[in-house]
Amino acid sequence: MPGSINWWSVFSRTWQDRAFDQQVRRALTTLDHTERTQLKEFRRLLLRRHQLERQIASLDVAHRLIGIWRLVHIPMGATLFTAAFIHVAVALLFKGLG
Repeated sequence: MPGSINWWSVFSRTWQDRAFDQQVRRALTTLDHTERTQLKEFRRLLLRRHQLERQIASLDVAHRLIGIWRLVHIPMGATLFTAAFIHVAVALLFKGLG
């Protein structure tokens, strides 16, 4: 499941949830009243399972995004820190000469 998530599914979550809910409702409407009453809890569990699967997929995407951010952020931070250090050293060197 976590490997099957794509980036677009994060943005289309509302439509996916609505489609899933409609599928569950359609399946439950085929049952008679007694079975529907008994399966109300089953429907609640199905919806909870779907919600948890969606959260797992979202966390997988967030984990990948954090990994990409770290890949970019750490070298950029080190470069900027080095540039700032060189800037201060050169500024002090020229201030001392002047």
